[in-house]
Amino acid sequence: MREPIYFTDLGQCEPAHALSAFSRVRHWSLWDYETDPARTVHLKGRMLYASEKTESPPVTLRLNLKGPHAIYLASHHGWDPQSYTLKAKLTKDRCFHRLFHQVVTPKDLAYLGRKEQFNERTFSRYDLVEGLWRCEDLTGQDITFARPNLGSVRATANASVAYVKCVPLTDAEVAALERLRSTEGTRTLMGSIDGGDTFSWLPESREDVWEEMEPFRDSDVGIVCYTIARSDVCVFPTRVGTVRTREMGYYHPTFWTVGDSMERLTAHGIDPLKETIDYAHEIGVKILVTNRPAAPHMAPFQEDMQSPWYMENRQWRCRIEDGTPLQQMSFAYPEVAGKSLGIFREGLERGADGVCMMWCRGWPWVMYEAPVVESFLKKYGEDPRKLPRNDPRWMQHKADVMTDNFVRPMRKILDEFGRARGRRLEAAYYVMDRPEDCLYNALDVRTWVREGLVDYLMVHPNGWSEGASGRRDNLRVHESVPLFKSLAQGTHIKVYADVYPRRMPADGYLDRARFYYGTGADGLMYWDVDCRTSRKSEWFTAAKMGHRDLLDAWPVDTSASFKVVPLRMIGGLSTDPRYDTTG
Repeated sequence: MREPIYFTDLGQCEPAHALSAFSRVRHWSLWDYETDPARTVHLKGRMLYASEKTESPPVTLRLNLKGPHAIYLASHHGWDPQSYTLKAKLTKDRCFHRLFHQVVTPKDLAYLGRKEQFNERTFSRYDLVEGLWRCEDLTGQDITFARPNLGSVRATANASVAYVKCVPLTDAEVAALERLRSTEGTRTLMGSIDGGDTFSWLPESREDVWEEMEPFRDSDVGIVCYTIARSDVCVFPTRVGTVRTREMGYYHPTFWTVGDSMERLTAHGIDPLKETIDYAHEIGVKILVTNRPAAPHMAPFQEDMQSPWYMENRQWRCRIEDGTPLQQMSFAYPEVAGKSLGIFREGLERGADGVCMMWCRGWPWVMYEAPVVESFLKKYGEDPRKLPRNDPRWMQHKADVMTDNFVRPMRKILDEFGRARGRRLEAAYYVMDRPEDCLYNALDVRTWVREGLVDYLMVHPNGWSEGASGRRDNLRVHESVPLFKSLAQGTHIKVYADVYPRRMPADGYLDRARFYYGTGADGLMYWDVDCRTSRKSEWFTAAKMGHRDLLDAWPVDTSASFKVVPLRMIGGLSTDPRYDTTG
């Protein structure tokens, strides 16, 4: 790697009339800064800054560089390290790339079950943060920066660019990157998009919708499980389900944004699901339309999942032994299972390559509903409400109901569309913990495998069973993968390990990939992949974890992908924390 080229004066961005020496609406403000030469490289410059309500327009930094470079972006996060969002693109990009803060949170650290210690990336308002964005040929290219759309959840955070660092790549470094080029054989990663973060950026144009898929270009991600519904509440123009709108009441701010975005897209004649599928296919990625059969939160905080259908059909709720209803809808009723099947059919009509069901969220799905109890009584002559919940006959009976009402009909629908396209359409199902824990929750994985009803099993670090395994454990994916691999032995079915935590440094992904492939996993799944793709210094490595043959001798140095750059001054004032008093 050669000497870096720094662009520290962001006051050179264009158009000049979009820049201001102080904070103004529809402008970026400029702030002088100086890094601390005693602790880091000595830099002076002017950073771009925009706060929540400024409506700052896109601005472009002219680079005038030629050839391949590694591009690093440095930012200042202000008071809250997690309050940072930005959009950036090069001249030849079709849409913006989304950039997010790169803090590793306590929630993420909770998933570290082995004795590994990841850097918590401790930094403050006295620092800049520098992260690797990408490596590209910069001949004829400039960088444009933009804010998230006004009114989005992401626009509530600050945006800043302190400097751009472009490092010319040597021939050896270019050759190393070429070894990481994605091929059909390396595209063994899957990602799930759970439907929340997608619309937190308030997409309102086709280009905005494309931003979600763009990070998978030239990556090892071959399949994206794209959530189109939570139960019956959909994020596309549906005939079967309920479209989110601003008229619905939500306690979660993201869902207000979803409703707002859906109305804006619809007004422009844009079907976000069709746009997503088509763009994914352009870059070689399959889309499995996904339903998260999520249970609403307990009342009164259930608005994120409410719909007229849900509220008006309380007779189809799951029930415990004494008949008390739960917030979950029961797949024991054909009307409930049929709702999900109908929504999936709509996704397949738009060109999706298959379906995915998130059986790691929102359980239970079959309990002590009248049809289930009555059929058990008829078959066994016993009242299941008086049996232990982990009675083998009762667990199998509930699972048979789920298989009959949803899993087999889903396979028939997939085969119907597959015949028309001349290829098999795939079913991917999240599974929890161990096979017996799945059975406890009405998921008969053994039957799915035996009958060829499924193509991918994704082992998620989340499972619950009161009786089958006796505990809830977020740290047993490495134990569970071999169990499901044993079930799938001799079949076409692939078992993927879901990689947690969502946020960790590049070295963490290398470590996890080696570990899970060592358990026999056929590939890796990234839950909430849309949260990961915007953490660019991590995604640069995470996106290439299908290169199994290179994991033990990774050709790219990951240590320089992220660093904290201490400040000496900002805005002409000292950043010495001893004098940073409030009030």
